[in-house]
Amino acid sequence: VQDRALYSYEHPRSRLSEAIRGIRAVLLTYPARDDCRRFMVTSCLEEEGKTHSSIGIAVAFAQLGSTVLLIDADLRRPQLHRLLGADEGPGLVESLVDSDEPARYVQRTKVPRLHMLSRGAPVEYPNELLASKELERLLERLADFYQVIIIDTPPAAVVSDALSLARGVDGVIMVVRSGKVSRALATKTLDSLRQVGARILGVALNDVPMESDVTYGSRYY
Repeated sequence: VQDRALYSYEHPRSRLSEAIRGIRAVLLTYPARDDCRRFMVTSCLEEEGKTHSSIGIAVAFAQLGSTVLLIDADLRRPQLHRLLGADEGPGLVESLVDSDEPARYVQRTKVPRLHMLSRGAPVEYPNELLASKELERLLERLADFYQVIIIDTPPAAVVSDALSLARGVDGVIMVVRSGKVSRALATKTLDSLRQVGARILGVALNDVPMESDVTYGSRYY
């Protein structure tokens, strides 16, 4: 599972890696806020590949030489710690309480210049936490340490957590798995994000079959 999550890092010349670099190129056209770019990755439904996409985008920026932080803001079904072989906590939840020292909860990954902040302890009301002023202050504090922050969030059409966070970032990337989500649902989800003031930077179409001699690399964005 970990090897699959870091496929673009382990196979930098694959079609998958090239596709993710294309996403990175688009994101680089948007100006940084306080010298730190903050992007949120979401999807309509579960199992569309948003978490793997978050990892791939974060890896691409790290390979460019940027200092990158990958945050697991999917407080209901956190996956980053499992995919990257890290500890589940302490992490984001604890750093919201101790926002003066957020770096103490950050973990290193095997990718140079890429760090991660796992979910941490389970919470009873995830939406309220993601909509809090504490999270806004935390992101501002973390911007002192990182040039790029990538935030993995829950599916926007399933729960409202992503909508709560969308206004506090520079832009949103929505991952859509080919053949899984209807055009109507994708459009409705994008409209919901726009209604809360989100800046939609693009939609990444995932799992598109392509001819290739590498099985996983043949399905890319």
